[in-house]
Amino acid sequence: MNKNNIYANFLGTIGLDEYTKIIKNEFIKRNLNTKYLFVVENKKTLINETIIDKKGQKSLSVIKTDNKPVDFSVKNIYFDILILPSFITYFDEALHDKYLKFIEKAVEEEKISLFSPSIQKEWISENDYNFIEKIQFFIAKSTITFLSVNDAISLTKKENLNEAIRDIREWKYRYLIILAKEEIFIMDKKHDEVRIVEAPKIKKYEYEQFNDVLISFIALYLVENNETLETLSKEKIKNYATKSLIGAALSSSRKWTIENVVSIEQIEKKQKELNNKKEV
Repeated sequence: MNKNNIYANFLGTIGLDEYTKIIKNEFIKRNLNTKYLFVVENKKTLINETIIDKKGQKSLSVIKTDNKPVDFSVKNIYFDILILPSFITYFDEALHDKYLKFIEKAVEEEKISLFSPSIQKEWISENDYNFIEKIQFFIAKSTITFLSVNDAISLTKKENLNEAIRDIREWKYRYLIILAKEEIFIMDKKHDEVRIVEAPKIKKYEYEQFNDVLISFIALYLVENNETLETLSKEKIKNYATKSLIGAALSSSRKWTIENVVSIEQIEKKQKELNNKKEV
């Protein structure tokens, strides 16, 4: 988002250890605000090791610490749009409490909120309904929820995506986007609709990276166009999703680095090229 001149804040806690300098230097390099990057002495930084195999499958290994989040008032933090990522919150009571306060603040102030649980099937035991209920609570409170196919199948415990979508349509949500490999499904609860938007045939991209970048681009377009809960509509979400699919495909089709994230201008140019090909 910073690359497209949208001011973004990252809020989190790190320990005072060998990772502190690395993380801070990365923030400085990317021109990111460190105001809410809290450093806690005598604590270890939580490490999330991500391994992506040749098929693009992602596996996560988390080294959990006994860190307690820095005590701060959510009331003093301003935002236009709230993005709640990560699965970690469901396993840490203190972090989960902070997430609750943020989503409640977004609802109270009528701010747009984006939620992406990014879970793995093995985290859900056969009888762990509490875990699923926590996720459904955030889905009900959020403006737009993003689920991967794996998320949808894991949360509904169905065999395929079509069966999962039938179950999900009974949940409480405002808008829900399911990210598949060849297309995305935009679910509008108010009008009980499911729209399908095809992913652009640009270049081969890594699926796991594609999802993360797609969410970021949709957030970018929401801020860029000063969207609010009142102005946001299913037509606008479809439009932003179409553009974001192009941006994600362009950004994820090369060796993945932050430097490869494209600009809004590049997306608009590519969209015109694709539209011209359709007209011929």
